[in-house]
Amino acid sequence: MTDSTSKAVFLSYAREDTESARRIADALRAFGTEVWFDQNELRGGDVWDAKIREQIHESGLFVPIISRQTQARAEGYFRREWRLAVERTHDMSDHVAFIAPVAIDEISQADADVPDEFLRYQWTPLPHGVPTPQFVEQVRRLLETPRRAGGRKVGEDGGRRVEDESKRPETGGQRSEVRGQKSEGGRRGGAKWILATIAALAIVSVTFVALRPLPKDAATSSAPTPAAAKPPTDFASRSAVGPAKAEAKSKSIAVLPFANLSDEKEANAFFADGIHEDILTSLSNIRELRVTSRTTAAQYRDTKKSLRQIGEEIQVAYILEGSVRRAGNRVRITGQLINAATDEHLWAKSYDRELTDIFAVQAELAKAIASELHAAISPQEKSALERRPTENLAAYDLYLKARALRNLARPTPADIAERKRLLERALELDPKFLQTWTELASWENLQALRARSPEQLARAKAAVDTAVRLAPESPDALLALAEYNYRCREDFPAAARQLEQLEALRPNDAFVVAMHAAVQQAQGRWTDSLVSFRRATELDPGNLRHVFDLAWLLGGGRRFEEAITARRRILDRTPNDLSERFTLGWLVYMASGDTREMDGFIRHLETERNDSIAAIGRRKSWAIRCGNAVEAKRLDREHADRGAGVLQAVNMAVLLAAEGDVAAAKARLQEFPAAQRKIVTQQPENFGAWATLAQMEALLGNKAEALRCARRTIELTQSGHMRIRNVAASYLAFVEAWVGEKDAAIARYARQLQIPYGFTVSGFQDLAGLATIHVMKRHPAFAPLRGDPRWEALLNDPKNNAPLF
Repeated sequence: MTDSTSKAVFLSYAREDTESARRIADALRAFGTEVWFDQNELRGGDVWDAKIREQIHESGLFVPIISRQTQARAEGYFRREWRLAVERTHDMSDHVAFIAPVAIDEISQADADVPDEFLRYQWTPLPHGVPTPQFVEQVRRLLETPRRAGGRKVGEDGGRRVEDESKRPETGGQRSEVRGQKSEGGRRGGAKWILATIAALAIVSVTFVALRPLPKDAATSSAPTPAAAKPPTDFASRSAVGPAKAEAKSKSIAVLPFANLSDEKEANAFFADGIHEDILTSLSNIRELRVTSRTTAAQYRDTKKSLRQIGEEIQVAYILEGSVRRAGNRVRITGQLINAATDEHLWAKSYDRELTDIFAVQAELAKAIASELHAAISPQEKSALERRPTENLAAYDLYLKARALRNLARPTPADIAERKRLLERALELDPKFLQTWTELASWENLQALRARSPEQLARAKAAVDTAVRLAPESPDALLALAEYNYRCREDFPAAARQLEQLEALRPNDAFVVAMHAAVQQAQGRWTDSLVSFRRATELDPGNLRHVFDLAWLLGGGRRFEEAITARRRILDRTPNDLSERFTLGWLVYMASGDTREMDGFIRHLETERNDSIAAIGRRKSWAIRCGNAVEAKRLDREHADRGAGVLQAVNMAVLLAAEGDVAAAKARLQEFPAAQRKIVTQQPENFGAWATLAQMEALLGNKAEALRCARRTIELTQSGHMRIRNVAASYLAFVEAWVGEKDAAIARYARQLQIPYGFTVSGFQDLAGLATIHVMKRHPAFAPLRGDPRWEALLNDPKNNAPLF
């Protein structure tokens, strides 16, 4: 390959294998490999055909996905792609690795309907399109290391051809553990080849990559050869490495919080922050720019870090620093654009204007940045940049003050109420102020999510309808409408359509992409949601909210290695967060039953004599979950004042009942059932309250009432969020187990094992509440089923802990 060849992988596949191809593409992209994967392209036409030819010609590695589907189709565009790849090899040295076939089912290499050239290579079996860490590492090595005739390095044999047809590997014979290599067959037997192979195996075997693992029962070869014994993954190891550091895109920028240089600093802090956020929004409306979010930029307020370090941490090429000085009716805004990699100041601009010109200054600054970054601005984008949101500066001030309250980390009830009051006052001054209507719509949507009364839903709808009426094509109005459909109406298809439109307008807006991911998750489109959450973390790598959501999805889908890596990334930034430490330990335990991570955390709490409510609660929770009844009862007795909550009472009652002490379990619950029954009467749509009451009634021995409450939980969630629907079913299974309906419970749990978020042991919204077969072996919640052969078979089947998507 020439030096100009791209280090991109071209995936070639039949349309029936799209999901498998997507999994492979996701895995490679997650670790910094560029993948040309045309799932979003419009197939057909000369332009498309020319683009495919160009990509194959420029790619660094061609990966054909071979399956029963390709075998069954004698005609298809993928076969043209195959021929184009083979044609390219005619101009290559025999020592160049270019084609790396992947088989995703039991298709036989010897019988496959593929070009003869494909048979000269060692195939990589990836059952169901599930990529392994070894596969990803080998692809990266093949792309990064040039192959030249007469010169190969240890561990870099991958991709060589079998020059002699008679030396092709037998399909039933022993294969190299380093997948994706062109086989050397017996031609290069001898000590040097053996040592090189051993070295390559060693390099791969010590590489821990956060990818979904290959199911334990999956074949490691397309032939039925005995599988080699594989040691369990050390999930508790701290040597895990994350994705390769992504390079900053050339049109990426972070706008750091503007310094407030006004004489009356406290009185004008909201104004400086408001200008900062407005400039961020203006830049986000330029499709070609990737702009770091306000949340990420806010982390660097008053930082001592260098701009180069900031650029590396959030992966941006440019940084804008600025200041705002407000005095009477005049405002002075300065900005410096800096190359983050070199610390070179590209330009500095200063705008000293009347306050009435504030919107023109914002537009000029955004256009200057776009010009410096060579980002094209469409006529529509230019018009949006230059549009004045309001002519009433008093209304603008009120709007900025309300937005400042929205951005508080922990707003009080008074702050929340004041935010609405400010917005309503701004609308009194300018009833056509679109941004204020969308801000009010967001406020009303959130209140409707908390209290779904008809009156609150009507207020949310009125605010959204007004915003859409004022500017039906506005991205802000479209976002408000999508949020309303998602949070209030739970019309997920409508929300998804609107967010797709928004992504077309703002393709680099991480907030929009993350909301789209949440909607896709609500629909049960798990793979699509995973792609979107990953995209959000790529666009805004400093925003831990996106990493948290990604880890939540990965954990719910039993993609443990990736989830653990994501949680470690969060913990690196929040090392003193007890919740994060606990969740990481729980995730490791879920994955493998390994308690070392959690035991270390608990020892730390004991050593530090941390007797806070949070620390005691987590120590007690772990004791209950791992079945340590002695420690759980000691903590419950000695810290009775710190376990007074209803969930703590339910969990302790479960532990006591699992020990056979039914009287003690009922006594532990005694003060809560009446209050819980009152809650469901007052809030008949509160599915969480119904689920908790169902558990109580089951432990109290009220079979009919327990089943009624659990079924009510199912009814309330059937048309809602898919994650909540899946978790809700586990409450019914819990009740069935504890009221003696073992057959129904085991059958339901068996179904739950096949779906994401199938189990919970503590609630609806917490990754630390999910359960797996390792949890179920020791957690007291499953005590009534232990010893039943059907139950034990479920827990001992490794497929029931394999990735779900």
